[in-house]
Amino acid sequence: WRQEPWFDRSHNVFLDWLVSAGLVGLVSYLALYVTSLFYLWRKSLRGSVFSTPEAILFSGLLVGYLFQNFFVFDNLVSYMLFFTVLAYVHVRVTAEERPILSERRANKGLVVGVVVLAVLVCGTSLYLVNIKPVLANLSLIQGLTPPAQGQDGQSFVKSRNDAFLRAFNYNTFGTTEAREQYMQFAGKIAATQVIPEATRIAVASSAVSEMRKQIALFPDDARYRVFLGSFLNMVGDANGAIVEFKKARELSPGKQQILLDLAAAYERAGKGAESKDTIRKAYELDPTNPEITKTYAYLLLLGGKRTEAEKILVPLYGNIAAPDSRFVSYFFEQKEYQNLLLSMKGLAEANPSDVQLQYSLAAAYLKAGERAQSIIQLKKIGQQFSQQATQTSALIGEIEAGRNPIQE
Repeated sequence: WRQEPWFDRSHNVFLDWLVSAGLVGLVSYLALYVTSLFYLWRKSLRGSVFSTPEAILFSGLLVGYLFQNFFVFDNLVSYMLFFTVLAYVHVRVTAEERPILSERRANKGLVVGVVVLAVLVCGTSLYLVNIKPVLANLSLIQGLTPPAQGQDGQSFVKSRNDAFLRAFNYNTFGTTEAREQYMQFAGKIAATQVIPEATRIAVASSAVSEMRKQIALFPDDARYRVFLGSFLNMVGDANGAIVEFKKARELSPGKQQILLDLAAAYERAGKGAESKDTIRKAYELDPTNPEITKTYAYLLLLGGKRTEAEKILVPLYGNIAAPDSRFVSYFFEQKEYQNLLLSMKGLAEANPSDVQLQYSLAAAYLKAGERAQSIIQLKKIGQQFSQQATQTSALIGEIEAGRNPIQE
């Protein structure tokens, strides 16, 4: 939970090659360094191609690049620099070598055939590797474009939906990204009530279908099942979401967020007991996660298990009053105003720019009977938020007159 939820690269080039190309691929990649260094120093010692300063310079470039690859992954720009150095070394090493068969006359028919074949191969590769992805990307961009001014909802949905479908039809390496974006688009459409229900259902069904295709391609990737489960839960298919989250959990049993998503789906499906048990399991995976700890402790409080809640909250916060709006509401209902104040203090301190939370802290002081502190808090609000100065002055006057003008 301290890191990003999904890693697509290992931030280590050598591990990347080992995972994607196996041991043979990794050895082949390392051979690029070994052979380059070999020729740099072999020729340098002979004094025929590279001088010693040149060999040192290019060796330093290669070794430096190799070292940084322990901590990053390659991209197009770094590859261009790397292969430019390799190409330069190759040209210098082979400059005086005679090409194989250089003294034999070429067969004109063979040359023409090779040229035609090369043109066909290059043309096909250009279309498949460059043109199709560009066209798919343009369609994806069109699908992500906000509605034009004055454009009605129905035409907007149709044009953007058609753009996404075109991106899928190109079937490029960008299809994965397009499907993820399409699911987000479908989620926004599903939540927009002004769009006809039939249209919302059609887009949602199409998005689910596309994500199922993605899952079929990568059945052991938990990420896509989480995407699908979250979407299904959002549109009301909690049971379908439970199926996807369960499968995702099998694939990634140590990820707490999947358990939280599963708990939410259980709750929506009316399975409260399963939801609470799932949150408990999420907490037990890593008790140091503050958000899950607060959620689990809150459920313990609701269940009347205050002592157990204290055991897990006191080490983190020094008391049972966790800085969380759920705890604020709980202590307010229970009329535990000192704990309400402690919880509200933590929330306000964590969100100093939220003026509403600052007012709520002033109200909490009033509830706890600390009228002087409430006035101090209102003065701070007036100083920090100048547009609130008039209102805070009026509230301070009410408090000084013995009234309680603000409520939690």
